[in-house]
Amino acid sequence: MIKLKNCLDDSLPSELAVNPFLDLFAHLARCEANYSRLRKLLRRPRSGEFQSRTVEFANGSASLRFEHSRISRYTSSVVIRQTSTETLTNLNLKLHVYHDTKAAEVVSYQRHNDFRVLETRPAPPRTQRFEKIEMNRFLTELLDHCLTFGTAMQAESTAAEEQGSSV
Repeated sequence: MIKLKNCLDDSLPSELAVNPFLDLFAHLARCEANYSRLRKLLRRPRSGEFQSRTVEFANGSASLRFEHSRISRYTSSVVIRQTSTETLTNLNLKLHVYHDTKAAEVVSYQRHNDFRVLETRPAPPRTQRFEKIEMNRFLTELLDHCLTFGTAMQAESTAAEEQGSSV
């Protein structure tokens, strides 16, 4: 593990010093593994392109809707929404999928989107110290659960797919 504090001490004021124990390589490896899991769930069989899908579970619990849309040639967006009739707060995750580096990371959770990987101190209007890392861990567990217990169903085509913008 590289201590990022030593690399960035000169460029950051002392009150913004980076946590020396942050393992950035492990974070990037998790994002790459999440891309692989997401690809297994959303890939079209013949073309290999991503598509929107709904994952249903055998126990009758709420299903998850994976909505894929294209942003640019190398980056796309996936929104994961939970569909249930219960009064609990439904899940709403937004991911950026980087096809050139084969990585996927959480950029928004329940419409909260001010995540910073290298933040050392929590600021009241922003997030906790390792919240972005924890959100990506949660994504790993969610995708593993979908792959293990879920059945991916072909979703109806979205406007982006009708325009031929799948990646």
